[in-house]
Amino acid sequence: MRFGHEGHMTNSMTPISHYGAYDHGQTSSDRERSLEPDHQASMAPENLKDQIGPQFIVTVANSLGLTQHSYDIFRAWVWEILSIWFAIGLLSAIAALLISFNGHLPPDWGANINLNAVLALLSTVFRAMLVIVVSQIISQRKWDWYHNDRLRPLADLQRFDTGSRGVLGAVSLVPRVLRRDLIALFAAIILLASFLVGPFVQQASRTISCSHQALGMAASLPYAHFVPRTDGYTNKDGPTQPTTDTRVTLLSSATAADGVENRITATCATGNCTFPGGDPIDDNGTNNLGLSSDNSTSHSTVALCNKCADITSLVSTSSSEFGHMYSLPNGFNISDYIPDFRTVLISPATDLEWLGDKFTSELRTISRWAFSNVTFLTLTPQECRTSGQLSCPGAYQAALCVLYPCLQSYVASVINGELSEELIQSSPMQPNLMPDADDSYSSVESNLEIIQRVSGYDNDQLHYTSVKSPCQVDEATYDLQNMSSYPATTNLSLFTTDPGSSGVRNLSAPEACIYRHHAKFGKAVTTVFEADLFAGTCNQYRSFTCLPTSESVWGGLGSIKVLETLYNNGSANFSLTNNWFESFAKAVSNRYRFQFGSSIYNESATDLPVGEIQGVAWQASTCVLMQEQWLALPAGLAFAAAILFVWTIASSWRHRHTRPVWKDNILPMLLYSDRLELKDPQILTRHLDRDDLIKDGTCLEEHDNVLLETTEMEKIAGRTLVKFRWPENAERQSVVGDDSAALAGRQEKWWVLRRKPRQFDTDSLLERWEN
Repeated sequence: MRFGHEGHMTNSMTPISHYGAYDHGQTSSDRERSLEPDHQASMAPENLKDQIGPQFIVTVANSLGLTQHSYDIFRAWVWEILSIWFAIGLLSAIAALLISFNGHLPPDWGANINLNAVLALLSTVFRAMLVIVVSQIISQRKWDWYHNDRLRPLADLQRFDTGSRGVLGAVSLVPRVLRRDLIALFAAIILLASFLVGPFVQQASRTISCSHQALGMAASLPYAHFVPRTDGYTNKDGPTQPTTDTRVTLLSSATAADGVENRITATCATGNCTFPGGDPIDDNGTNNLGLSSDNSTSHSTVALCNKCADITSLVSTSSSEFGHMYSLPNGFNISDYIPDFRTVLISPATDLEWLGDKFTSELRTISRWAFSNVTFLTLTPQECRTSGQLSCPGAYQAALCVLYPCLQSYVASVINGELSEELIQSSPMQPNLMPDADDSYSSVESNLEIIQRVSGYDNDQLHYTSVKSPCQVDEATYDLQNMSSYPATTNLSLFTTDPGSSGVRNLSAPEACIYRHHAKFGKAVTTVFEADLFAGTCNQYRSFTCLPTSESVWGGLGSIKVLETLYNNGSANFSLTNNWFESFAKAVSNRYRFQFGSSIYNESATDLPVGEIQGVAWQASTCVLMQEQWLALPAGLAFAAAILFVWTIASSWRHRHTRPVWKDNILPMLLYSDRLELKDPQILTRHLDRDDLIKDGTCLEEHDNVLLETTEMEKIAGRTLVKFRWPENAERQSVVGDDSAALAGRQEKWWVLRRKPRQFDTDSLLERWEN
């Protein structure tokens, strides 16, 4: 046999000289003779092992393919690879569950299982996967612990084994590997910290009080898209007059503005409701009330609005021998003359130009179509009575309050059974000059002539109209710029009285965005205001007495009550007056909504559907709250375990030609016990000489049958220094000059012969070559 240029064996081989090289000086006949067995025997040195060099042995090994085998590293770690991926998947499942139910009701999975049970199960399996990985890392590190030439106590083998199996073992392993084996150290720490996975995952899921939609529960709120939905007026016998229901409603609003009968009652089965299906809130200048608005939706309704102005500075005082008179520029006056002594007056006014500088542009706009411009003038003698005087100059109060139709937008909710409404927008309504489609007798031009001659006091033909912008229709939002693009719009011609100008504004809008107040119903309301509520005087001669100034039989109920309330026993002031008119307007608006309000506009119909906003009922319950910071520990453990695992696989791959992956298998200690090299081979013999270990009553003859206990073996192992002779260590020793006699004395194990050879020493190579 011989080696070719590629280092492979050929069929013929040139004899090796005493120096292990080819003899190129031989002739062909010499080479043939040298191949004869007798000649080869004569040429063989007495100890061929001592004559050939280590490089030749490596060459032979490489040629035979004995050193090229690689252990299947990934197959050895396949279960741990699956475990680490499974652990990552479980952690992702835990996070996904918490995220999906965060802020929501816990899932209803039946009576025997809930979210916490599933999280506990997942966290337990997750920890088990981590323990599988790190325990095998520790187990594999115990073989690497003896890989180099350093001698280690035999007891370390037991420490690594117990360290991979439980808490106490991991605790005892930490000080041993500290600053010596960081991989084993961190693996032990992960094993210890893995017991915190369950509590931390449970802490990541907590419960809080919350509300959820109660399906099938009613939630609604009244509103007025058009008033009135039923006949609130009559004009059969002449001029437009209010019906009895209208009179009673307005009188109730004046005499008990804050009464229960004048409050909005929301339908809310659970006591907590919201109304999210309204219009978007416009923050671009339309929120003229100075109120904050958020991303909620608003709902709009036809309403009655109020604006009061303090005109006390316009009162002029005149004196005479009979007393004092207090007069306004429009001729309204009160006095402390005896016996007249008219101390309080309330009356509507049509022309307000007498206000002078007090007649602001805002008052001018809203008063033109107001149902009533109420003037209130009173003495305030309460401050004088304390000094014994009947009256005193300068103790008086005057106010002007304008009541006009308007469109109000608000955000509503019901919390714990209490309705909460925040007014976010208010705008006055204006007459619409555009006649209805079935009105063939009117036109914009003819209506313009009419409107220029009338005001809110006598308008009974042109409906008060307002367009809501922005407005949501069919899940689309429209404003004044794009309303005309809606497929079906209604044409409007609104008569505006903006400051500095007046005219007609033409526009088209969806019917759902148009709110109307019937003109005849407005005339009926004006009649009640002028005749029954805001026309009367009071005098204080001998006693305080109030009387209506109109001929209405209802004035004795309305006007007298209003005068007494505003006079307030002589302590009238502007704040009290303004608050009362605000409460009165609010009460009337509420009546518009739940008594007169309709959801559609139809002038010819007499019984329209009630306007109701549909909302969402919320049920108080317990919801899941995810606290993601508690998942940091499980995530960190999984990440650290993955890093250690990758490092361990990389180390195994680096030594794939010489070291198999044994992990926690104990068979290598049995099958390769001869590779454990003791520093002192006689130490076990001395320790096994059991003179100091014989138990009480044990005969010397039974000495060989007495086995060591665990603690005794641990003491011996702690004093026994060993190292494991890996194949690369054997090659290194043979190159530097290993004891060939010792190598020759080692037996080839039977299990080695049953598998493909991995690595061979000099003896095995020579044996193969000689045979």
